[in-house]
Amino acid sequence: MSLRRKLLTGSLWSVFGVVVNQLVSFAVVAVLAHSIAPTEFGIVAACLLCVELSRGIMLAGLPEYLVRQRSWNQRLASTAFWLNVGIAIAFGILLALAAAVVSEAGHGQFGAVLLSLCMIFLLDALSAAPEALLRHELRFQALAFRQIASNLVGGAAAVAAVWSGAGLWAIVIQRYTAAAAQAAISGADKSEAAR
Repeated sequence: MSLRRKLLTGSLWSVFGVVVNQLVSFAVVAVLAHSIAPTEFGIVAACLLCVELSRGIMLAGLPEYLVRQRSWNQRLASTAFWLNVGIAIAFGILLALAAAVVSEAGHGQFGAVLLSLCMIFLLDALSAAPEALLRHELRFQALAFRQIASNLVGGAAAVAAVWSGAGLWAIVIQRYTAAAAQAAISGADKSEAAR
């Protein structure tokens, strides 16, 4: 397949993945918004915003660096993977410390949600290098299906959790379940590629 055709096909798969993920996210948020109090929803949204803004810094541009390499270097990818894991652990510790400070300041629920999210960085780091490989090889179909699958699993877990009375924790469950699914798929892809 020519590079032009790969890029065109990859772009179409990327658009498909984004559209499906947006529709799934909208449906899940609609269900959660009817079951979670607005103040609780706002607390989790603010905590997740802190995490998502920190995620770009935590990844330190390493996945993008891997994607831009002329040819895939497994040793470089392994180094990037372990660097991301180390940085993720450091960010998790920083988030846990921030949660303690916030809780001491009298915002117990906000601090509890922040504390509960401190391991999310590690799960995100586990899938960063394998996703970079897919982007490097222009395998956007696999990337789109991976993102859709993890989003569906996370959404289903959140809806089940909110229906069972988890309240604001349903959103935390959604984020963890989606990140764990992403990491599990990355691990399966990695072991498949090793064979």
